[in-house]
Amino acid sequence: MNRLTYRESHSPHFHYVAPAGGLFGDAIILLISTLTFVEFSLIGRIFLPEIILIVILPFLLFFKGWMLREPLPKKLLFLGVLWLFAQVITDLIRGTPFEDYSRGWAKITFFLANFATLYMLLSDNKKRLILFALGLAFSGLIAYKFNMNNPFSYAMSYPWKFGVGGPITLLLILFSTTAFINRVRFMPSFILFFLALLNLYMGFRSLAGVCFLAGVYTFTQQHFAANTDVAVKFSLPKIAAISLLLIIAIFSFLKLYEYAAENYWLGERARNTLQFQSGDLGVILGGRSAIYSATMAIVDSPVIGHGSWAKNPHYIDVMRDLQKFGYTVGSFTGLYRSGLIPTHSHFLGGWVEAGIMGAVFWGWVLILTCKTLLLQYNIRDPLNPLIAYIGIGFVWDVLFSPFGAERRLIIAFYLVLIMFVLSTWKSHEQQTADPNR
Repeated sequence: MNRLTYRESHSPHFHYVAPAGGLFGDAIILLISTLTFVEFSLIGRIFLPEIILIVILPFLLFFKGWMLREPLPKKLLFLGVLWLFAQVITDLIRGTPFEDYSRGWAKITFFLANFATLYMLLSDNKKRLILFALGLAFSGLIAYKFNMNNPFSYAMSYPWKFGVGGPITLLLILFSTTAFINRVRFMPSFILFFLALLNLYMGFRSLAGVCFLAGVYTFTQQHFAANTDVAVKFSLPKIAAISLLLIIAIFSFLKLYEYAAENYWLGERARNTLQFQSGDLGVILGGRSAIYSATMAIVDSPVIGHGSWAKNPHYIDVMRDLQKFGYTVGSFTGLYRSGLIPTHSHFLGGWVEAGIMGAVFWGWVLILTCKTLLLQYNIRDPLNPLIAYIGIGFVWDVLFSPFGAERRLIIAFYLVLIMFVLSTWKSHEQQTADPNR
């Protein structure tokens, strides 16, 4: 059963709409994502593709609005509206100033609008999903060129991590999904392992870890699991085995990094960073000390959040408690200047700012992403390196990266890709159950 008939069986309003514009439409999709480097200061930072997407949203709702009534996008939008409602209530209770709550409400609103528009544009067209990802890589390279002229940009001091590293990594992963590379069975995995070593050497540890885990995922998938084009449901023992494998891979990567950094293989800066971030609870907490302050803020107010762009220097001070676990604590001058409660996490940031519904939304997204990785593990698909890279990277982002700015567009795209994978897997499952359909 193909994707088309699956949708038809789940939507009483289904009618096939051919991808508009053919090659012209493909070019427009590529252009939209490439223009992500263009931004404006309106209600905070607004990006040109967001403006384009929100302008065409009403037209897409008229012609293809039935797509948003499918189970997954419908549930995401429902939870997203509850998250927005919780943010509004929180800001009213906390008396959040206009310059903060306007950005907080706009952040969620634009994100949901981005998702809805991209879902209707991309979710039934695999080629355009790839083109959109390609445009994001091009945009990152162009943005780096502009950021090099900005004296306040991290790209000047860390050109790989905050400049070309992410776009080049994405371009090579997209290359690994081509038929040419897939002719050699384990070549996509070797490309991912190469990218892991490259990013580790260039000082982009988190991206190196994502590439390494994606490489382990695709290598074992090709060797043990991906021998079929049909969907296979997972048993609990198999889920436990894959989870154990990933835990071992994470532990191995951390030990590899620590050994390489301690022995100056990655340069003096990497060794100094490791020493600064080492402590009794591991280097991840040392590198993401905001986890501690965000957790304390949640404990103090678990249901009602602290407001959009929540500010409270107390939660900057509590990070000094990490000294008792052996961590070196800095001056936090930059944090005190802004006064923002440190979170550095989609999940924790949503909970701190909007309360429990922010956590519910990102928790559901996290579960959805993990489910996608588990289900896709048994499917042979040239897109597997990209799916593994984005899926594992998205789990990292939800747990350990801040949400906002261009991430509103990028994360919306990730979610569309994840739902495309899940609906395709569902089609495989239905075909397996009834091969005559």
